[in-house]
Amino acid sequence: MGLVNLGNIVLDGFEVPPRIEFGGKQHVVVHALIGGARVVDVLGRDDATIRWHGVLSGSAGADRARILDQMRVAGDTILLTWDAFCYSVIISELRLNFCSPWWIPYAITCVVQQDLAQGSPVYAADAVDAVVGDLTAASQLLGSAAPLDVGSLSTLLSSGGAGQQQVRALIGSLQTTVTQGLGTSEAGMTSNDVGQLVTSAGLMAQYCCAQGYLGRCESNIADIGA
Repeated sequence: MGLVNLGNIVLDGFEVPPRIEFGGKQHVVVHALIGGARVVDVLGRDDATIRWHGVLSGSAGADRARILDQMRVAGDTILLTWDAFCYSVIISELRLNFCSPWWIPYAITCVVQQDLAQGSPVYAADAVDAVVGDLTAASQLLGSAAPLDVGSLSTLLSSGGAGQQQVRALIGSLQTTVTQGLGTSEAGMTSNDVGQLVTSAGLMAQYCCAQGYLGRCESNIADIGA
């Protein structure tokens, strides 16, 4: 399964689920016509809740159970990432089965607020604004010292090939920052210091989220002028 990040928690060992259930529906309305023909209106996506289960184990099992439960109680929007998937979610249900402080099976359900890896469909007329918005969000997550010039970005994106290549170069630079940051954060996850672990987990979540925004930028640039 690889790394699974939920808020400031990085699932590890038995905590990593064998599978994650996700997907959803497409809202449709079917109009039955005389003679058996039909017209189908497509109304949009309806993401299903995301579910999985695992076991909180080891000396920090009880502490991590409390952190997950505090996240449920707070009801805040948090980041969920695994593989190439990136969602903003809210924990709607958490079931914990305390067997011992070092062995606590759990099951979790998350309501999807937004699919950050795909987002809503973007049409050509909106693609420039979408790329600028995603680049700005990624830049803020990465703590860029200088704010992006939104006007200049819009001009470059609308000017054609040469301008778009400059924007792609900026995306590449930010992706390099993400790659380096993920490597540093992953190294920090080997620390025995709880504070360092929490900090590294939070930074890793930020980098994964920025990676999702940058990936969507690349996809939306292709829609500009299409």
